[in-house]
Amino acid sequence: MMWTKKICPPVLLAGWLSVCLSIGQAQAGFAHRPEVKAWLATQDELGFSQQQVVAMLQAAQRQPRVLPTLAKAPERTWVWSDYRQRLLSAQRIKAGRKFMRKHAELLSKIEAHYGVPAEYIAAIAGVETNYGRTMGRYPTLGTLATLAFEHPRRQTFFRKELAQFLRLSYQHQLDPLAIKGSPAGAIGMGQFMPSSYQAYAVDGDGDGQVDLLTNTTDSLTSIANYLRRHGWQAGVPIMLPVTISAQSLPEISKKPGRGGVDLHTWHHLGVRWHGQPVPQSSMDDIKYRLYAFTTHADPEYLLATGNFYVITRYNHSLWYARLVAELAQSLGQQ
Repeated sequence: MMWTKKICPPVLLAGWLSVCLSIGQAQAGFAHRPEVKAWLATQDELGFSQQQVVAMLQAAQRQPRVLPTLAKAPERTWVWSDYRQRLLSAQRIKAGRKFMRKHAELLSKIEAHYGVPAEYIAAIAGVETNYGRTMGRYPTLGTLATLAFEHPRRQTFFRKELAQFLRLSYQHQLDPLAIKGSPAGAIGMGQFMPSSYQAYAVDGDGDGQVDLLTNTTDSLTSIANYLRRHGWQAGVPIMLPVTISAQSLPEISKKPGRGGVDLHTWHHLGVRWHGQPVPQSSMDDIKYRLYAFTTHADPEYLLATGNFYVITRYNHSLWYARLVAELAQSLGQQ
């Protein structure tokens, strides 16, 4: 595993700080910056002392590559069909089915408790980290510090995440300089941002520890908890591929949202679905929104429910939610 969990006993603290400070002086970290000093002056509940935080920020390496990486959202340069072809690979599906067989008993228990289908829990782990195989190579402290003080638009958000990361490191006795994750600062199999780790991570195996860095049970349970806490409804469909007639002009949602109208109304508006039966309850009681997805030819259309919206709370991209749903459907067919 790429994750390193280090406990820092008080007796080693003085020596550890000395090493951090000497490294930091050689590498010119963040702590000397005026904006960092101003931010630190407002932080009095990080767990670590101010001296410790200064030492860690001075030792943290700036991560300049994360800024252009975050700016390259696939939706800005690709079409949906290319994104799907690249990420919904036969290898990912095969690995996911193997992962589900290996953890079948655990996933069944989580599904029974949280009401989230096992294939959707596994699909998120699959999309995020290839089922825990690639959990990130960017030093998380340096990444969050870089984004917190250099991101062109979201410094407030990333400063909050930086503070949460330091708090959770202190609470769980982790070495902040040893943890690696995504270019956005997300960590673990489920790629939780620090604030989500604090809010939604759970002790799935009852060992008294909440560990999303090395513990598969905690990680999968926390993914299910995240979805349920954001409003996942057991037994509700996710999405329905549809077509629209040239004469109809139904309202297409450009951003994820709850609500919508029932299938009777969509049918009246000229939306059609083919190739799969639709339960009467889905026709009458469940609300759907209409979304469009780009291809190199005509757009593809999808009616999606509130559960589809819940997936977008994990990642606010419509493409991400559809990818997770299609991967889950493939995993569920084994």
